[in-house]
Amino acid sequence: MPFAMHVALVLDTHLSVVGAGHTLTHLVPELQKSGTRASSQFDIQFPRIQWSMQQLLCAARTGGKLVLRHRESGLMLSGTISCSRTQAKGSAPTSDDLLLTFLGTPYIFSFRDLKVVILWKG
Repeated sequence: MPFAMHVALVLDTHLSVVGAGHTLTHLVPELQKSGTRASSQFDIQFPRIQWSMQQLLCAARTGGKLVLRHRESGLMLSGTISCSRTQAKGSAPTSDDLLLTFLGTPYIFSFRDLKVVILWKG
């Protein structure tokens, strides 16, 4: 069952975290450190893909559904991933101009999951 709390994660082309919402940084303080890789904190549960820019771009183009599992707490996050460009006006686009944004919500499957979410909200 989805929980009425949203999470956000923004990744660069190296799949390093360049932005994360308050909820995620509260749970995973490492996301505030420069260069933190999303793959060091989360596993992709659905679709069955690896942490690669090519596979995540393909997922974004085909509906964007993504389910992440936080490694430490086990909490599942279900949402969508989308791609955007950050290039300056008038400049030629490069692959480094791409950003991936995951917007999701925790999935509560048990009382343990609910306890994790309540602790998140502090």
